Amino acid sequence: VDNAAAQFTQYVSARKSDIAPYTDMKWPRFFPLMKLHAEQYTADGFGTLMTLCTRAAGNLLTVETAVFTPRAGIDVPLLLVDASVTGKKCIVFAEFYDCTAGHLPQPELEKNAELFSGFHDYGEKPAWYIRERAPYSLIKSGSSGEADDLRRMARCTIQTYLETVRNISDKRMTDDERSENIRNLHVFQNRMVAEGNPSSSVLCSVLGKTEAEKFFRTVVMPVG
Repeated sequence: VDNAAAQFTQYVSARKSDIAPYTDMKWPRFFPLMKLHAEQYTADGFGTLMTLCTRAAGNLLTVETAVFTPRAGIDVPLLLVDASVTGKKCIVFAEFYDCTAGHLPQPELEKNAELFSGFHDYGEKPAWYIRERAPYSLIKSGSSGEADDLRRMARCTIQTYLETVRNISDKRMTDDERSENIRNLHVFQNRMVAEGNPSSSVLCSVLGKTEAEKFFRTVVMPVG
């Protein structure tokens, strides 16, 4: 996940966005236990990539996040990748959410999921968004000694996704098809805000509820 921006700009023509005052955040304000660094990249014909690096507890916990939002309306799912590392454990999520109208088959993403199916599944608490994930998502965990393998899984998943983006973006779509995909993506964005997402509690602690929603809608997962 730490090289998601380099992978993104390798496959699409992207420009870095100005997201001040959200680039560097901390909590609490005067004696910070948590520091966050965010970046956003915009690519015409696709949408945005947001990366967020969170360090807490004196760097004993690191969380790297990348969110690929296809807000241009092309026929690819949204991809959210999370990698958290502590002294003893590594957890990597590669979550696909297909908000497209056609729900096209994604054979390459399915092959990628099969490639890493032998990695240990991470047990999650029930949440509404789990039911919305595409079946080729990967939710895996391992010891700190397996962190390199899990990071390789994240890199391969991102690469396969971006290859899919590049192939799809070359295909002609109607304005109606694009518009419907964007509407569906907007509905999903609203659900992530209203019903909660894995980063909700952290962002609300750091920014407050109102500002956290603004950050999510304009930086993390912008639509429209």
